Amino acid sequence: MEQGKRQFRLSLLLHGPASTSDEAGEAQIVQDMLGKPDTVAIAISPSNAPLIANAIKAASPKFLS
Repeated sequence: MEQGKRQFRLSLLLHGPASTSDEAGEAQIVQDMLGKPDTVAIAISPSNAPLIANAIKAASPKFLS
């Protein structure tokens, strides 16, 4: 990890709601991360997949191709 951090200047952030039942908080975290210009990747394990899918669609992220 340290070698990758030096070579690529990576930062790993872990975010999650205070409670696993806080689906709205989970959706807000995803929207916040998608709104940051320096976010290049997100791994999501949603409690409510349809809600998170809608949050991603609403954020209209620009994907690299």
